[in-house]
Amino acid sequence: MSLDTRTTSTTIVLAPGRKGGGSFLDTKWGERLIAVFVPIALLGVWEVLSRTGLLDDRFFPPPTGIVSRVRLHARFR
Repeated sequence: MSLDTRTTSTTIVLAPGRKGGGSFLDTKWGERLIAVFVPIALLGVWEVLSRTGLLDDRFFPPPTGIVSRVRLHARFR
């Protein structure tokens, strides 16, 4: 009795932008979604961590606090 150890594999390569096989995130719209969502998510995490005291707000004030200060200073110029 002999054991066959040969394996076969098939690789299918699709050109960029072609339909089929790829994930939504590999498309142009998926990349745009990531480009918008990741910074918003990071700002949200920063806001929560700063508000809960897990980040020292002397060094990392919440983003909403930064925006309100900028608006306050811009109003008096």
